[in-house]
Amino acid sequence: MSDHNEDAILASLLALLPPGEALTPDFESELAKVLRVTARSIDRLEQLAEFVVEDADPRVTTTFLEDWERLLGLPECGDLAESTAERRAAVVEKYTRAGDLTSASLIEAAATIGFEITIADGFANPDEHYFDVTVVGAALPITYFRASESRSGDSLGTFGDDRLTCLLDARKPAHVHYRLTLP
Repeated sequence: MSDHNEDAILASLLALLPPGEALTPDFESELAKVLRVTARSIDRLEQLAEFVVEDADPRVTTTFLEDWERLLGLPECGDLAESTAERRAAVVEKYTRAGDLTSASLIEAAATIGFEITIADGFANPDEHYFDVTVVGAALPITYFRASESRSGDSLGTFGDDRLTCLLDARKPAHVHYRLTLP
């Protein structure tokens, strides 16, 4: 709170008074002391408004971070972002994300999380659309069905990294399916 700003607001309030002896625009009058309380409140509101405008920017927000995450449907892939800086980076990334659904945009997005991938058209079925994703130069975990550990209904095997599959699921066109392949 700035006394200078408060004084300027008080001067504005006093200048708005109608002319007359009872309502003198003197800073030391009793009326000015009452109006100083209002000036102080207006000053606080102005400062709060400035803070809100600055903190509403997703690049620097702390107060509105949860609101940005809710608005943008984050986290997309579980609780991958742990620190405030990582959460803020995820908000900025999704907020500024280009809206195209091309293979190039998926390849670029995978690179941002550390995966080099190639994409090729998969099956030629007129009813369904597929593409193959090959991860170049990375060993992806493979989990097999195990008789002593798995249950009925479990997949016979899974292949991939949760971060990569979540990224592909979140960004691929809704009508398209993909499969991870070995190089």
